[in-house]
Amino acid sequence: MTKKQKTIAAAGALVVLLIGGYYGAKAYRTARFQKLTSSMDTAIPLAGLQSDKVVRIEVPTAGLVLEKKEDTWVTVPESSFLLDQDEISSLTWSLSNMRADKLIDEDPKDLAIYGLDSPKAHVVVRTSEGTGVEYFAGNMAPSKSGYYVMVGGDPKVYLAPSYPGERLYLTAGAVRDKKLPTYEPAEVRHFVLESGGRKIEIESKPEGETLYSSFTSHLLTSPYKTPRGIDPERFNAILSFFHGLTIRDFVDDNPASLAPYGLDRPSRVFVQDGTSSLHLLVGNRMDGANRLYAKLAASPAVFTIDDVGPALAAEPFDLVDKFAMIIGIDNVDMFTVKAEGKTLTGEIRREKATVDGQEETRETYFLDGKKAEEKSFKDFYQSCIGLMVDAEHPSPSAVSGAAEVVIEYRLNKPAGRTAAIRLLPYNRDFHALGRDGAVEFLVSRTQVNRIFEAAENIKPAE
Repeated sequence: MTKKQKTIAAAGALVVLLIGGYYGAKAYRTARFQKLTSSMDTAIPLAGLQSDKVVRIEVPTAGLVLEKKEDTWVTVPESSFLLDQDEISSLTWSLSNMRADKLIDEDPKDLAIYGLDSPKAHVVVRTSEGTGVEYFAGNMAPSKSGYYVMVGGDPKVYLAPSYPGERLYLTAGAVRDKKLPTYEPAEVRHFVLESGGRKIEIESKPEGETLYSSFTSHLLTSPYKTPRGIDPERFNAILSFFHGLTIRDFVDDNPASLAPYGLDRPSRVFVQDGTSSLHLLVGNRMDGANRLYAKLAASPAVFTIDDVGPALAAEPFDLVDKFAMIIGIDNVDMFTVKAEGKTLTGEIRREKATVDGQEETRETYFLDGKKAEEKSFKDFYQSCIGLMVDAEHPSPSAVSGAAEVVIEYRLNKPAGRTAAIRLLPYNRDFHALGRDGAVEFLVSRTQVNRIFEAAENIKPAE
């Protein structure tokens, strides 16, 4: 056999294998589908009600009665708590179409082995047409595949699958509305977090305010005396803990004392957007669970929520943007840097010009009255507004001494407004930052030195 003939033969064999594999896989999938559908066909119906006709659900083992009035489910007698209407609609479907996987015992002699001598759950379902069904549920099967169930009027024991079998173990908490007030993170106007003896308060930045980074839409107004811009990513990370937060379990609707839950001295969270607000009090961690006790400020009911501990541990300094004072150059006409008896004066002069029929603004830059090259002048300006705070001042009340450096800006928005920062002595490595009469942060001397280096590197305009 030639080499070419061998190649053709090998290719033919490969095609046969591929075709065989394809039909083998297809046959396997077909067999699995037939097995699945056949198991569905053998499911044993335990009830055949129309879920939209169900008007009453009684759970004697939980002391719960639900009744449908027009299109709304209520408790009987009516209670103060809200019901989750969607959850009850899902529940009525499960109870109306209950199925068993298999028949366990046609004539049980001892119901105790199934936990049905004293059922753990008893549910009665009634329809508007006078029909209904009664369920009794016992233990979970050793295989964990389902629950032992009996139907009123039928002596047999069945195995109902885990879901919907678990719906038979109905409690009031399962149908209560677990939604908490929510908000739109992008529209938050006011945020308060009080925890561990500290208070963080954040508010929307006033429209048109130019003393803060354009990247921030919110200001930290507490605990610092001077409002500061907020790092938007870190703020959104905190908001994400409370957005869409839901109740996990109800604990006590009318507690005699809040102390056992740590809610006598709680952490407090308040979030408000344009139309809604969440006011939540958070207490201790629940034993053996990654959940916290909590309550709404306006309600006595205690419940549990997912762990929001990382948000409660937020520190003010971690949230603020670190610029000492950042102002866009378009909002400034003039600025000065005063140090050691000397003053550097930067000026931006603007004039309107028409180019190709379009009006535009031209800027000319000056340092101490001398025309300066644009790039090196902007590098100088950037070194001024780019000062970053390195840490909180450990003892702001102890600050003393005259400012070593003062940077002042004259704004054009609004016209004539001035803003300034003062750099006071602290130690050989840091200045204390003074702003709006408060001294709360430290700025490294290395950063400040770069301002004077940048000024020396300004080139004259050509």
